[in-house]
Amino acid sequence: MTDLLNLKSQLISWLFSFGKWQDNKKAADFLKGYSLVSDGPVSVPIPAGLGRVIRPDGTVVNVNFARIVPNGDGTFKTAYPVIGKLRN
Repeated sequence: MTDLLNLKSQLISWLFSFGKWQDNKKAADFLKGYSLVSDGPVSVPIPAGLGRVIRPDGTVVNVNFARIVPNGDGTFKTAYPVIGKLRN
């Protein structure tokens, strides 16, 4: 089953760009400062070098924004680096 999940993950990465933190601990420490009560995802500025996006062709883009997906209770489900900013 693990091999199937790894294959699925790899196939998805070939089709879509995905955000990756350069350092998960630093990202978590930075994101602790955000408390969100929102109906949907928001974009927030992040320090240079904290995140990057890997495109399907393998190119890597350093980014200055992250998308935060809130739970609605002040916490959030996930956060990941993105190339562009959502209109908040």
